[in-house]
Parts: sequence; C-alpha cells; structure tokens
Amino acid sequence: MSNGQIAVLSQLAFPLEVGKWYCMKLSVTSVGKRTLLYGKVWAKDEKEPSGWMLVSEDLSPATTHGWAGLWCAKGAYEFDDFELLLHTRDGKESVSLRDSFESYEIGQAPSTWTFIGGVWQICDSNTKTLQQLNILDEYSFKHNCYALILGYHSYTVTAKMRATSGGEVYGVGLTLHWREPNSHYDILSVGANRLMVWAYSQEALKPRLIGEKQCIIERWKWHYFKARIKATSKATQLQVKVWRSEQNEPHEWLIETDDDAPQRISSGTFGFVTLATSVEIKEIKVEFDAER
Repeated sequence: MSNGQIAVLSQLAFPLEVGKWYCMKLSVTSVGKRTLLYGKVWAKDEKEPSGWMLVSEDLSPATTHGWAGLWCAKGAYEFDDFELLLHTRDGKESVSLRDSFESYEIGQAPSTWTFIGGVWQICDSNTKTLQQLNILDEYSFKHNCYALILGYHSYTVTAKMRATSGGEVYGVGLTLHWREPNSHYDILSVGANRLMVWAYSQEALKPRLIGEKQCIIERWKWHYFKARIKATSKATQLQVKVWRSEQNEPHEWLIETDDDAPQRISSGTFGFVTLATSVEIKEIKVEFDAER
C-alpha cells in the first residue's frame, strides 16, 4: 500500500481454518531501489516449508525501509510468538526482538506496541496472547488495523565518539528509548568532567536527572560510550560507562540507575545526542536482548 493505493504483488491460494493456529513468515530485503519480498505460511502443528511460497519485488521508493508488526482486516484475530530477525551483511540472521506477550497485563494493550485501528489487548487463552477483538467496523484490505513494534526494550549500545568544538559547556552522548523529541533518555557528557543521565517524557513538565557521576571526557579525545537499557514491568534499568579509546574497557559500570517513575519510557529506538558541539562518531555496535 502506498498513498492509499493497493498493489497486489503476489498471491497464493491457501485455505485457513477458523480457530486453528498458523505461522506466517515474511522476509524483506532492500537492494538498491528494489525491495524483495519472500513469504510462507504453514499450520503450527506442521513443519515449516523449506522453500518460500511467495516471491515478489516492489520498485516503490516508499517501501525501502520502515517498521514491522502485525495487521488484520475484518474479524477477531489472536497473535502469539512474534519474532523479528535482522540480516547481517554476511547473510547471517540474528534475533533482535522476540515477544510472546507473557509479560503484559491481561486486558491491557502492550506498552511496547503502537496500534492503528481495531481493539487490541492481551487475553488469556491458556497462555497470554495479543488479540484484535473488534468485528463491528467494516475493516477491509484498504481500511484495516495494525499493531506495530514501537521500539526495542532491551539492548546495549557502544559507540566511539569525540567532541570537536564548543565552548565551556558542551556535550556528546547517546539517546536511548527514543520515541519522539519529548520522550527518551539521554546519556550526556557535559563539559569535561561530568556524565549525566536525563529522562524526558511528555507527562513531565521538565526533564528528570536520574543519574550523575564525575567523569573526565576531554575534547578531541576519542572515548567509548557504552549504555545498557532494559525495561521490566516495574522499572527501566540503565547502566552506563565511558572510557578512553586507548584504554581497556572497565569491568564496572560508572552509573547504574532505575527509573521507576510512572512516566518512565519502556521502549524506543536509539541514537546520538550533542550539546553545543560538533562531534565525530565511529565503531557503532548494538547488541539486542531478544527475550521478553
């Protein structure tokens, strides 16, 4: 779908029985201006087919990147065991996110997902599942409803950075669980001797300082910034360390803090933050904690 227009790229007749569990797998790869798509479906109590059942390509420039998630048209649906794999340049797969919906409260919509249309909530049918319950609206293949992954909830980011300008007050660092400009965590070196962790949220009138330590961070010197974040049902846990590039990584974390405020941020993407300085960045590494 692009600009409200639907194009059928490929199709296959496959009978689905109401009330029976099925597995669906979709692989998406961008190659230049092309997006390659491969798909398969099979009954959960059967073996996964070895080959792809559908193969197609899309030349639309709007589909070279984006979010992942679930969707359905008119009807009540139940979802379980969502898994997102990333493909590395050497062709290997690594699990970057897995959600079996067990950690969410029954009757609530999971906080690490965002929803467009429909009525989505966690239900208990032997095990916890995500269900779309609205069958009254006239959902169709053009007017359907979606559950989209809002962001990662547990990961570690390491980056080599250095500030290359600025006055007395300047800063470089990492931003985690970014959802929008007013919803994220910033791990920021301020000046040459202080490392701070700030929490920004839409509900709060001003950012909250949730961690702070003295730390020598010299301008023009390469430093490694490493931050680990993990969201639990009770708090968002953050661990931070910084060290000079020619030194060994310290064993201990410099800052360890838990954000248990009601307005804490449970998921999001990640990136970099600067304060009144130009910055150089290299050697970025992200490690995902796939289990939820």
